[in-house]
Amino acid sequence: MDLALSWPELWLVRQILIQAAIPVEPEQFDQQWTLVYIRHCFQWTDHLQDLFLNMDFHGAAQQQLVEAFVERVQQQQEQPGPGHDHPLGFDGPQDPPTSMELLCPTATLRKRLLDNPSLSKTARLEIIRLELAFRRTGVDLGLSDATLTKVTAGAFDEALKGVQSHLARLQRQLD
Repeated sequence: MDLALSWPELWLVRQILIQAAIPVEPEQFDQQWTLVYIRHCFQWTDHLQDLFLNMDFHGAAQQQLVEAFVERVQQQQEQPGPGHDHPLGFDGPQDPPTSMELLCPTATLRKRLLDNPSLSKTARLEIIRLELAFRRTGVDLGLSDATLTKVTAGAFDEALKGVQSHLARLQRQLD
């Protein structure tokens, strides 16, 4: 089997990145992108980045692996039929990630979500909160929600008020 196609993480993260770029009705966004789902998506992209960091080969070899994956997926899409479909695929408008985007999946997910015109305020604040948590600790959240479960409802509300206040202050400066 082709090494580029044997990584389920690449398939999964590819689908997450495609989904993040699909505009939907604003009221549908919060139904599809719940706060828990956003966290899990970022955990998967972080996991893929960790896999890249822990590989025995780096740089050009990683890029070749991801480019081979992207090329094989494109070939499969051009040749539909039995044996060419993947269970994670779906029909509809797609903006598939490039090989460079797959090499930096967390940044790509953040960018695609923030660029999505359907993004809700709640989802935007969750993305900002996750980024601030990462910057504050310097430690990736990984696949554990232990850090997130320690945040009490009051502390989260307080953090949201702080972010909203900061954004309002920035808006006043721009006006």
